[in-house]
Amino acid sequence: MKINFAANILEWLLFYMFGVLYIQIWELFLPFSITKLVFMILILAIVYGFCKRKIRGDIFLLPVLLAGGIYIVIYITSMRGIFSYVYPPIATAVMALLLLDNFARDLNSVSWKKADKLIFFYLILNVVLYLFKWESCFQYAGSTLQFKGALPHTNMLGAVLLSLYLMSFWEEGKLSWINRGLVFFLILVTYSRTYIAAILLVIIVQILNVSLKKIPFAIKFVWCFVMGVGAGLQLFLLLADYIPVLARFKTFGFTGNGRQYLEAAYKKTIRESDLTDLIFGIKMPRPYLRNIKMDFAHSFTENSYAGIFLLFGAAGCAVFAVILIRMLRQIRSLQALCLLAVCLITLTIQDTLLSVQTGIILVFSTGIVIFKDPGRKKGGGIRWKLK
Repeated sequence: MKINFAANILEWLLFYMFGVLYIQIWELFLPFSITKLVFMILILAIVYGFCKRKIRGDIFLLPVLLAGGIYIVIYITSMRGIFSYVYPPIATAVMALLLLDNFARDLNSVSWKKADKLIFFYLILNVVLYLFKWESCFQYAGSTLQFKGALPHTNMLGAVLLSLYLMSFWEEGKLSWINRGLVFFLILVTYSRTYIAAILLVIIVQILNVSLKKIPFAIKFVWCFVMGVGAGLQLFLLLADYIPVLARFKTFGFTGNGRQYLEAAYKKTIRESDLTDLIFGIKMPRPYLRNIKMDFAHSFTENSYAGIFLLFGAAGCAVFAVILIRMLRQIRSLQALCLLAVCLITLTIQDTLLSVQTGIILVFSTGIVIFKDPGRKKGGGIRWKLK
């Protein structure tokens, strides 16, 4: 990987994502962290790109940057301890807008074969760490030993792995298929129910996409949906009795993992907040954190939508709604729509948008799914009339 300030934003984001992923593995053997340095380099590169007009941003970007800056200042001056939850979604929103403005123009300038190699070696390193049972790469969930790699939590690793799968979804080379198999294996050993379910849904979309190509995808999707509702769920729960990595699905619901406590806390906070708080957030995080009766240092809400609402209110939710609408307007196939839907579902039970790393890699991978869609080249598929 080469540092080149003349690169476009897609190349810079690849540098950031894989730079952080590989550095985190190095940090297993280091007494200090340097991942934030990579993020600062990315910020400098984006500023340089704007100055040299290598990065394009529409008129909506400026008010988002201004509003984000105001929120950051308010949180630093009044609630410094909450700042670490604030800047990641702001960074994710800005990167999503920049990607939507630049993806179509810069897509072909990126070497996706090199990206596949970077994914492959990262996955192999994680497989090695798993096979050698590197102690700091595991965590316990009850009696279950979950693999988390070099990341702070298994769900963060699951989010990254799902994004890596989406990055190569449309590729048909051998290495891409190997990478998909490695991603599936690593997600299984995380024992994360969210991402095991998500990767299975993505794999179903992949199988429907590559099989029986003479049959329209919509027909295959409807048939699969009917079969899934009719027998698929029961078969899955039956397999959970015999396959160890699926055993945690038998206790789906209240498992004492903390998500239910967090949900009760933010619902209580929302009920007790006034109209100004609901519109702008800001004052809601402090009572919310007081309402939490247990300590979850790795998480804020475990629900990205609730997290955005608590931190930024309805105003912040409106920004992400605009980003989502802009994504939907670019979709040209039911396959891409299904993949985006899977990502949106995972956000209901994971705080992916409240981490810079998982947030940026998520918007990057969904952008690849949307803009590398063969349906865009054919000029067919879904046409949205959202304005």
